[in-house]
Amino acid sequence: IQNLEDKVGKRRLVTEQNLRDQRKNSASMLMAYVLARRNQAHDWFNGVVIDGSRTLEIHHIFPKEVLKEKYDLKLDSRTVDQVANLVFLSKKANLRIRSQSPGLYLPNINVECLRDQYVPLDSELWNLEQFEEFVKKRREALAIAINHLLDYLSEGKSVWVVGSLEMLESRVDRS
Repeated sequence: IQNLEDKVGKRRLVTEQNLRDQRKNSASMLMAYVLARRNQAHDWFNGVVIDGSRTLEIHHIFPKEVLKEKYDLKLDSRTVDQVANLVFLSKKANLRIRSQSPGLYLPNINVECLRDQYVPLDSELWNLEQFEEFVKKRREALAIAINHLLDYLSEGKSVWVVGSLEMLESRVDRS
């Protein structure tokens, strides 16, 4: 919580914008892991619960091989390697996916497994042309989940923000 407060301030309202440019070594990635564990997320292929007892790998939902068609992997590393493009999987699952486009492999994943790690379920977003919208939707879902968890842990007033209008209203209400 302290690491997040250092990033977003004492207000603790994490926004989609706060998650932009956050990568694997950030407090946001740690929160994504905590959320996956809290949801008892399962590995996408072997069904094993992600519970900290097994070695995990960080998987790019849109693999770098796919993204290099549109992005310079070095210059655009903040976009390519952002938290919203990363999930936790076993090494075996990560190797099985390799460099497949999400449109090819995500339809074969159990919907609950995707939900548990806040992967947008709209298959229209699972192609390279929709990458920016995909990661925006995932950042929004992660921000909402992080806020719910922080409210629960702090036993403070719950802020149930679901969209831009609600976020604006919650800021006005808090003033």
